[in-house]
Amino acid sequence: FDCHVFEKTCQWISSHKDACKHLSHISVNFSRNTLAQQGISEKILGIADKHGIDRSFIAVEVLEDRKETPYDSAIIRENLETLKKYGVSVSLDDFGDGYSSFDDLKNYPVDVIKMSKAVTDNIETQLGLRIFKSIVSVVDSMNVSIICEGAETLRQINILRDNDIKYVQGYFFYR
Repeated sequence: FDCHVFEKTCQWISSHKDACKHLSHISVNFSRNTLAQQGISEKILGIADKHGIDRSFIAVEVLEDRKETPYDSAIIRENLETLKKYGVSVSLDDFGDGYSSFDDLKNYPVDVIKMSKAVTDNIETQLGLRIFKSIVSVVDSMNVSIICEGAETLRQINILRDNDIKYVQGYFFYR
């Protein structure tokens, strides 16, 4: 299913080049089970090439894991390293929520983390802000970019801005 969605996304990009020239990249979600398949990186690259998509225009977003089925993290790492080698960006979705963890930062070649809405929801509390700042400190020290998900209030936006967060998504901007 992930590859089907990716193929459809590449078809859309290919037929909407004028709209895409204003974008830095298109991000497509992939489950860890898909990314744990041998050769999936070559398949992803092949689909992009088939549609004439510049590989640097693609970001593979590793979905948060619910540990419902086992997978081989070493194969995921190999596939992500191959994708990065060929210019594809790698994002880690829902960081700080569920099973996404600091182990993922250690084990996978990540360019961007998407901080979970659960973290953003709590930055208005003293403890939540301390946790947020700790995550930001670690991620910044690894030279990884941060996107904060779930920003819904002007107060959250101001806190994120005060902490040098440059990329934010959420209902504050568009429902």
